[in-house]
Amino acid sequence: MGYDRVISLSPWQTYIFDQRVEITATPGAKIQGQWENGFLVHALVTDKTLYYEPHLATDPATIDRIHKLGNVETIIAPIVGQIFPLLGKVIMNPQDAFYLASVLQPQWYLPTGVGKIQASGILPQLTRSDGTMAEFSELLARSQLSTQLLTAQSGETVAL
Repeated sequence: MGYDRVISLSPWQTYIFDQRVEITATPGAKIQGQWENGFLVHALVTDKTLYYEPHLATDPATIDRIHKLGNVETIIAPIVGQIFPLLGKVIMNPQDAFYLASVLQPQWYLPTGVGKIQASGILPQLTRSDGTMAEFSELLARSQLSTQLLTAQSGETVAL
């Protein structure tokens, strides 16, 4: 891929790239015994922040700490949960995503995955989805949040 430098970050560690982008790792989900990170990506020039969480962000203390770090304009995270045999919930559902949005109050929420698994074998047959995009959209509509739900196809560029 052409990388000449990789920086590993533990939760709450920050790295500043080229004096333009500040990247802060956040505690994420524990998947198969390993803790994964979410990331706050802060553009120093525009003072805009994006929060990316690949799986599960449900710890109120973590979400509150992210909120206290500053305004998050965009969240990129799942909204349709996935429940795996023996592992339990590993992807947040619409209620989890709504809680995240209600605390961080982003301008935009861009969902990932939306519950579709592209895999073969027995695991996809045993995995079940938890919620729908329509359910999350309804939670947003009934709330007082101004957060806009954005949708995009894989590979599509979204202007924020």
